[in-house]
Amino acid sequence: MTTVADADVTFNTVASTNSKSNGVLLDGVAGAFTVTNSLTITNPATDGFVVQNSPSLTVSVPLTTVTSAGQNGVVLKNNSVDATKVSLGQLTVTTDAGAGLVVANAGATVAGGTINATGGASIAANTADLNVVLASATSTDSTGNGLGLTDASGTVQIAATTVTSPTANGINAVSNAAGFSADFGVTNITGIKNGGIGVNITNPITPTPVTAYSFDSLLLTTLNGTGMLAKNGGTINFNSPASITAAGGAAIGFAGAPAGAVATLGAGGGQLTVPSLMTVSPRMASSSMLTLMTPSLVLQSSSASRNRFVA
Repeated sequence: MTTVADADVTFNTVASTNSKSNGVLLDGVAGAFTVTNSLTITNPATDGFVVQNSPSLTVSVPLTTVTSAGQNGVVLKNNSVDATKVSLGQLTVTTDAGAGLVVANAGATVAGGTINATGGASIAANTADLNVVLASATSTDSTGNGLGLTDASGTVQIAATTVTSPTANGINAVSNAAGFSADFGVTNITGIKNGGIGVNITNPITPTPVTAYSFDSLLLTTLNGTGMLAKNGGTINFNSPASITAAGGAAIGFAGAPAGAVATLGAGGGQLTVPSLMTVSPRMASSSMLTLMTPSLVLQSSSASRNRFVA
């Protein structure tokens, strides 16, 4: 469906198998597209479900399944940057050579499900309003980041996040809006190479960041890269012991705006807040391991001073 000025269509089910291009394409459509039962796409040659250039379109699907997409699973691009406009319900996606969920200058609501992407990020969001809940998000051999959140607003909740051998960073969260939060759950990141970063959380210096990121657990290893980098504030919670092993880069580095503030790093309910300048670097140039287990390591600073910790 392309270039429709005032659509108001409702389907019980929508299904596509072995399409030579997209499974379902909504391009330049206004109005409403509703599926009451399920939308199922199997083995499309390119992207699975695509909604683009449709800022005045409302999409409602209770069950969205894209299997073996040749490229990206679901692509939402140049629509309204409002999560309520596109509801994908329970989302299940597998890809052969692309990202699972792409949200670019658009919004998305996901009520549950799983993403398993090969050759791309599990989620690639840029200028996006998100209300996403997933049981798992997995990326293998991504040609970019394993999971990317840039200039995003809203919330992301994932029970289990797995990233294996991305070309760029594992989790890349950059310049997200004040109030944005992401819980990555049980997180396993391996195979970081090419000078990449396992977890990169970088906030803008202004306005003062009020973003929050959580890990139920974090197991992170790099082959040639930095473990975790946190810059310019925000809050990072570790809900159980975290382990970071880095080769070819620092295990962990914190840096921020010059204003001092209380900062702690811990696990088992610990919290890391990094609005002040703070850096942790390994003694060994080749590799290092940082295991965060309260009260093994605590970094603190106050408004009157800034501390530097070298592990």
